[in-house]
Amino acid sequence: MRLPVIGYLSDRPTAWPLDQPVPCWCGANADTWVTGRAGDGTRMDLWECSGCGTMRASPYLSERSISELYTDYMKNSPDEFDVEYTRTQQQRNFIQSNRLRFSSILDWGCGVGGGLSVWRGNYPQAVIEGLEIDPVSTALAIARDFRVKSQVWARYDLITISHVLEHVRDPLALLMSARGNLTPSGVVFAEVPHVPRTLWNWKWIYQTELPHCWYFQPGGFRELFLRSGYRVQDIDTGRDIRIFASPKQATEDWAGRFDPWEGRHANSA
Repeated sequence: MRLPVIGYLSDRPTAWPLDQPVPCWCGANADTWVTGRAGDGTRMDLWECSGCGTMRASPYLSERSISELYTDYMKNSPDEFDVEYTRTQQQRNFIQSNRLRFSSILDWGCGVGGGLSVWRGNYPQAVIEGLEIDPVSTALAIARDFRVKSQVWARYDLITISHVLEHVRDPLALLMSARGNLTPSGVVFAEVPHVPRTLWNWKWIYQTELPHCWYFQPGGFRELFLRSGYRVQDIDTGRDIRIFASPKQATEDWAGRFDPWEGRHANSA
C-alpha cells in the first residue's frame, strides 16, 4: 500500500541519484535510524534527531532528482492548481484568525498560482506576488496573469511558505532569509505535513515514502522558528502543522545573507 498523493515512485524509469548526507538543522549530531525507504530502487534512510525530534532523509535526493520529480512529474497533474487553491483557502482561515489586513503578500514557492488566486480574490488592492524557480510552474502561473519572480528584494506584510520547508536541505537558512523580506510589522505563515509516529497513526511508515527531506513534529517545527529569530504567535496541528510568526527584532541584519534556493537559480522573472 502506498499513498496516492504522487503515485508510485517505483513507476519512474530511472533511479533517483542521492546527494551528500544532510545534517539536522538544529546542529545535534546524535541520530537514531528509523527506517529505510525505496523509490525506484533508491534507498533513502530516515534518521530521527535526538536534539529536536525531527526525522530527516539522509542522504537526500540530488538536485537532478528534485528537478525531474517536481518539474516533469508532479506539474503534469491537471488538478495541481485546484489542489493549491483548496489548500490556501484552508490556510487563509487560520491566517485571518490572527490578522485580517495585508497590503502586500508573497507566496514563497507559489507553484502554478492556486494560492495566488486565493490572495488576489481576497485582497484585490494588495500587491500579490509569487516566488518560484521551477520554470514550468512559473510559466503556468504567469499565463494566469500572476506576477512571479525567481528572486525578490522587496518587503511584504505577509509571506506564506506552504509545503516548501520539508523539501530544502537548510530550512533554518530559508526562514532567516524570509525575515529580510518582511516589513517592520510583517508576519510569516508556514505549513508542513504532519506525520505522527503513534499507535493511532500506524500508517506513518507509508506516509514517509513521499520525497521529503524533513518530517517535522510540532515541537521541533516551533523550535525551528525560534532558532530562526521569530516569535511564534499561533500554531495548529489539526492536520498539517501550521505556524503564524513574526520576527523578534529588525530584519536588516539578515537581508541578503542567505540563499533561499541553495544555489538553484533560474532566470529572473
